[in-house]
Amino acid sequence: MLRIKLLRLDRTEQILLLTMHHIISDGWSLGILMRELSVLYGAFKSGNPSPLPHYRFNTPTLRCGNGSGSVAI
Repeated sequence: MLRIKLLRLDRTEQILLLTMHHIISDGWSLGILMRELSVLYGAFKSGNPSPLPHYRFNTPTLRCGNGSGSVAI
């Protein structure tokens, strides 16, 4: 459903090729993906760490059915 390739044109130029099935993408999510890739690239280019939150902060909390409460994934 998703294929990502980095094509190296020469020593200083690359193309990131994203191919995805329409079922996993829409205009809203593609906008987020492009914005976050741009932020990550800018940080990488300037030698800074990622300013984006870790993915675990974007995942919902699950309830355990065994009475142990909730577990963040």
